[in-house]
Amino acid sequence: MAESNNRILIIDDQTEIHEDIRKILSFKTESSEFDKIEEKLFDRIENKPEKNINPPSYKIDSAYEGKEGFELVKKACELGKPYALAFVDVRIPTGWDGIETIKHIWKKDPNIQIIICTAHSDYSWKSIVVQLGVSDNYLILKKPFDPIEIIQIASALRKKWELTHKLMQQIESLESAVAKRTKDLSEAKQFAERANQIKTDFLRNVTHELITPLHGIIGGTELLSNEKVGAQEKNELINDILTNANHLFQMISDILYFTTIETHEFEQTVKPEQFELEKMIYEVKKMFNKLIEEKKLEFIVEIDSSLSFITTDLTQFKRVLFHLISNAIKFTQEKGTIKVRATPLNREQFRLEVIDSGIGIKKEEIAKLFVPFQQLDAGMSKKYRGLGIGLALVKHIVESQGGEVGVEAPNGSGATFFITLALH
Repeated sequence: MAESNNRILIIDDQTEIHEDIRKILSFKTESSEFDKIEEKLFDRIENKPEKNINPPSYKIDSAYEGKEGFELVKKACELGKPYALAFVDVRIPTGWDGIETIKHIWKKDPNIQIIICTAHSDYSWKSIVVQLGVSDNYLILKKPFDPIEIIQIASALRKKWELTHKLMQQIESLESAVAKRTKDLSEAKQFAERANQIKTDFLRNVTHELITPLHGIIGGTELLSNEKVGAQEKNELINDILTNANHLFQMISDILYFTTIETHEFEQTVKPEQFELEKMIYEVKKMFNKLIEEKKLEFIVEIDSSLSFITTDLTQFKRVLFHLISNAIKFTQEKGTIKVRATPLNREQFRLEVIDSGIGIKKEEIAKLFVPFQQLDAGMSKKYRGLGIGLALVKHIVESQGGEVGVEAPNGSGATFFITLALH
């Protein structure tokens, strides 16, 4: 709404009062009377040049009963065009009198300025204060009216309404800014607390995940020093130690790799080389052989004949495959099935899928899968531990090479994680 408000309401049962106030506020008085008003208002003296005055253009509405006036105030507020001030006669013969009318008006519009028109026989100053309280939102104007007083009062109260309205807008703006700032600080606090909790969980998971293969390495090494261990058992121990060492190396490598990404020190350098896809899949599988045997999982590999050899970054591809297979094994129950399938998409791309018969994924959890440190619900995160960065690394590696990563999880059990990459 515009800052200027020239809307005035007159509530009086006498038509003559309406006409007189309209004439005065439109400066349509007798010329001699107008000259006197002008002299008093603008301090004109003979030795000063005459000045053309531009009286304000008021929009004046009339009501002849209290309820009628209240309805006009109500409608004006609903339209977003409230009155700046109202002339209200104290003595209205029918319905609400002036004081009761003002009480109702202020309930609807507490900011409207009121000019109480009264005669000596009407309410006294004391009785008005008792009824309306002490307020700077009303003035008492005694009858008969002085045109100069009406002009000055109307101008002053209109200006007061505009300044008050402007101040209220500034207060609302300030309150809104404070509320927004408070909300931002609250969200920042929650974010910091969440980040701190994520860091704590990550460190705890890292400790657990690193200690597990270390125990295998230390325990296997101690057994190797035992002279009673036979040659075949020693070979098995050496394989176990090597598997745990490779697993440990992979996790440390992932942590360092992820750190370079998070600190923006990562520079993607693709070193393409040709290799046999099926052979590479089984090399990665070896790192999980013990776990696959313990869970009695069926591991199936299906490679399209056209994809015997592919050319891509071998190290990065192994990292991607490691995490996809690790994820599938983690969430697949005993005697379940894991299938790695590769098919061509077109002459330039192929799609690799890791399909499991595991516990499945809730729709609301899918968005968390490729976000760092975001594990699934709390119960699952305790049961299925991990660093929480594996799938995030898969997404980063594949997308940085122009590929796509995703998951398909139909209703029920099982999930299919897939990537697409260039053949060359």
